[in-house]
Parts: sequence; C-alpha cells; structure tokens
Amino acid sequence: MARRPRCRHRGRAEHEPVRTVEGQRIPSGTHTVASEFGHRLAGDRICRRCELPRIRRAHLAQDHLSATAAARRSAHLSEYGRLPDGQERKRIPSVAAATQGPAARARRPIRLDARHQLTEGCRMMPRFVGDKIHPRGYRPVIALALPIAGIQLAQVALTTVDLAMMGLIGVVAVAAGGLAILLYNQVRTMCVGMVTGVGNLIAGAVGSGEKRTGGTEIDDRTRAQVRDLVRSGFLVATVVGLVAAMALTGFGLLLPWFGQRREIVEQARPMMIVLAPGLLPMLWLNVLRQFAIGMRRPGSLLKVTIVSIAVNAVLNAAFIYGWLGLPALGLTGIGLSTTCVQVFTLAVFYSRIRRDPHLAGLLALDCWNLDRGSARRIVRMGIPISLTYGNEAAITSVATLLMGAFGPAMLAASNVVNQLTYIAYQLNIGLSQGSSILISRSVGAGDRAEAGRIGRRALTVGAAAMTVLALAYLAGPHLVLAPFLHGGDDAEVVATAATLLWFAIAHQYCKGAQNICVGMLRGLGNTTAGLRITVIGYWLIGIPAMAGAAYLLHWRGYGVWLGLCLGFGSTAVLLLKQFRAELRIEPEPADSR
Repeated sequence: MARRPRCRHRGRAEHEPVRTVEGQRIPSGTHTVASEFGHRLAGDRICRRCELPRIRRAHLAQDHLSATAAARRSAHLSEYGRLPDGQERKRIPSVAAATQGPAARARRPIRLDARHQLTEGCRMMPRFVGDKIHPRGYRPVIALALPIAGIQLAQVALTTVDLAMMGLIGVVAVAAGGLAILLYNQVRTMCVGMVTGVGNLIAGAVGSGEKRTGGTEIDDRTRAQVRDLVRSGFLVATVVGLVAAMALTGFGLLLPWFGQRREIVEQARPMMIVLAPGLLPMLWLNVLRQFAIGMRRPGSLLKVTIVSIAVNAVLNAAFIYGWLGLPALGLTGIGLSTTCVQVFTLAVFYSRIRRDPHLAGLLALDCWNLDRGSARRIVRMGIPISLTYGNEAAITSVATLLMGAFGPAMLAASNVVNQLTYIAYQLNIGLSQGSSILISRSVGAGDRAEAGRIGRRALTVGAAAMTVLALAYLAGPHLVLAPFLHGGDDAEVVATAATLLWFAIAHQYCKGAQNICVGMLRGLGNTTAGLRITVIGYWLIGIPAMAGAAYLLHWRGYGVWLGLCLGFGSTAVLLLKQFRAELRIEPEPADSR
C-alpha cells in the first residue's frame, strides 16, 4: 500500500487546520485537497505555511503540461468537466462522502505522472485542461460588459446632443429643457428598473436548460420559459409605461407649484408632454434589450443605438428650425425628436432580433397567453430594483442641492467633475449588468462556485478600469477638464474642479464597486437586500456624512464629496458581504419549489 503524502511541517507549531478550496474547515487530523470539479483526496496533510505555494505550484504544473499529458487528461474530462458519456461528475458534499460509501468506491482515480507531484511534501490534483484560469476566465465578463457599456455611453451621447442643441435656442431653453430632461430621466430610470429583472430570469432559465441538456443547447422546456418571460416582460412594460407617461404629464402640469419662473414653465411643460409617450417604446426597447442580454447577444443594440445618435441630431435640427417641411417647434421639437428616436430604435432593433436565428424563435408578443406567475416574478424583482435606482438618483440630487449652497463656482465645478464620473460610471453599469447575467446563468446551472468567480472578475476589471482613469486624472487634470472648462472661465472654477478630481477618484471606485455588487446580488435573485443596504448606505451614512463634513467640519463642497464617497463605499462593503453570505446558502431543489 502506497504511503500517504505528509506535510513537511507536520508536528511544528505552524501546523494548523486550514480551509479547503471549498471553504470548509477540515476535522483535526485529516486534511484534504480538492480539485475544481469536487474530487477530494483524503489523507494529504497540509498546513497554512505551505498551502499557498502548493496551490501556486499546481497552477504552474497546469501551465507546463506537455501535449501528450494534455491529450491523456482530456480523454477523461472534456472542456466542461464531463465524462465521455456526457454525464456530469457530481460534487461530493463532504469529506465523509468522499471517502466512504458506494459513490467513493465507484469513482476511479485519475493517475498523475511524476511531473504533477509537487515538492515540499504536499500534493494537489492540478486543474484540468478545460478549467478556465488566468485571462481567459475574464473574457465572458468583458465580452458581455463592453457592449452594454457602449450602449450606456451612446445613451449619454443622446442626452449630450439634446443639451448642445438647446444651447442653439437660448439660455431660457437650456434651463427649461434641462429641468424637463431631469424629471424625464428620473421617471425613465425607475421604469427601466421594473423590467431589468427580465434578463436575469432569462439567463437563469437558460442556465438550467443547459444543465439539463449537458451542453450549450437548450431544451423545449427552456424555450417555453424564455418565451413566457418575454411576453410577461412586455405586459409589465406596457402597464408601467402608461402609468409613467401619465405621471410625467402630471409633473409638467404641476410645474408652477414648484416655484418655477413663468417663462421656464411655458417651455418645459410642452416638452414634458411630448416626452411622455416616448416612455412606452423606450420600455419595450428595454425588454428586448434584456432579452438579448439574457441570451448573451447584446451587440446588435449597440450598433442601432449609435445610428440613433445621428438620427436624433438630424431630427432635432429639423424640428427646431422647421426643415424638411416640418413645423418649427423650438424646444418642444427636441422632446418630440427624442420620442421619434425611441420609436425608430425600437423598430430597427426588433427587426434585427427577428433576423437573428438564435433569438427569433424565442421572441413572443402574445401577451394574452402569458403565465401570471412569470409576470409576478418580474414585478417582485423589478420593484426593489426600481427603488434602488431611485435611491441612487436621490442621493445625487441631494448632493447637488448641498453644493449649490456654497456658491455658483463650487456648483459649476462639481457639475463638471460629476459629469466626468458619470461617463466613467457607464463602464461599471456594463460590468454590473454583464456579471449579473453571467451569475444568473451559473446559478441556474447549479454552479455557485463559478458565480463567485464571476463576481471577483467583474470587481477586478472594474478596479483596473478605474485605476487607468485615475492615472489620467492625476497626470493631466487640466487636460481632462478642458472639454468642459475653457481658458476664459473663472479661475476659481478651474482650481476647484482640479481639486475635486482627487475626490472623484475615490468616488468612482466606491460608486462603481457598489453598482457592480448590486448587479451581483441581482444575479443571485436577491434584489431586496440591495434595496435595504442602499437605503442604509445612502440615507443613514452618506447623507449625514455629507452634511456633517460640509457644515460641522466646515469643508464646504469638499465635505459633500467626501460624504458621497463614504456613503457609496460603505454600501459597497455591505453589499459584498451580503453577496458572499448568499453564495454560502444552498438553494432549495427545483422540485421543492
């Protein structure tokens, strides 16, 4: 009988029980090792001192496998860790189950040659060829996040074009149009939150289907689930859009009650009225968007959105000046142009999906055949998401109001820096939604360990991107501010904005991390925890910190930004702790629900 390998530190003071790769405490006297697919080898003694070198050496052994060894190992396990007959190798839930019982006796060990045995008296089964490690593991996250981030940036460009063309009309038009767009975006953001969960539910259904089929194909049961989620999403979007359109119209009629000047009300009210009908096609477009993202095919929407920017600019000019036989509507024409662009984008993207062979068969519009349970699931997920988005918009509005109390120079500098961070924030939104979809897919497939790895990769990519932007802020602050502040502007505004860039660096780390963590929790199906934690982080920590640092410590606008960082940072920490706790909770079997 072969001698069991032993740790060379056995018997010394540093020999202590350690956690396995699975994260479980091993009983005293029996240390085990684990591979990525759940195999456990009992009897290997390891300690804290040599655990990390052992794991690193295992990864090095994987990287230096010869072609012969790789072929021999791939004969046992395919890229997805399955046996040749297509059946999945199941995880062993405990040490006892790994060493006892018929499952352990039936499992045949995989022999390793001498090059795979590690020194220092420790041994670990190296990762299989199919296991995605190092940069390749980040590709799915980046590939899904970048198109979503591009779509978000294109939406920012649409708003920027509208604001720029308002300046061609006059100062009052900029003030009135800015007010109308502010209220429109607040309503639009909360409406989008109501249908955001559609993508996660579709991804979870697809993951479960892939688990049943043992490949990347989905079965008829999954196809029926996806169709029902799509038609339920359209019904929810229709109801929410109609209610939101009436609410936005009501806000326009109530503007005089908010103390706005008469000339501003006269221009803002008709713009809000023509913007209201555009909420309905906008929400239908977002259902199609979540459908495409849930199926991991969002690229075509990015192309459509980029084209819509040019269409929006042409229609803006046509409605402002009365070109192409259209009436000259001024500021109201910009609102009407935005509504027309929403209809145009919806029509083009719908036609693209109908031509996509992977998506066309799953797109269902017969809302009268929906399952009420699916609609309830969308609403249950959507309400917390919508309120979370509203919370985030609210704390930003409170910060703007506080900044205005310290003079126009401080407010102008804050608005410029906030616009910079808002542009950078779109990348984090892409990572949040992308990681959320991938996590939902992994959870649906029953691989919660992969869900944890996806979360770590999303946070890593987000931190790396924010680091690049931070270096740009530090290397050339005046160059970064040049598109917004020119040489003729007040020197005080430029100097204040350059100082606020230091706070912007911390702000984009904290806000980006908390947004990614919200998406990670949404991927696990928990949206209420995200709402609860954002309420704590924003209203109980962030806003009091802003007021205290600004007024009690007399740090003025800089204290407001410091409070924002504290609010977003504490929210990110609490969300990450909640995500890790959720990963450790095993879900109920599907048959029991």
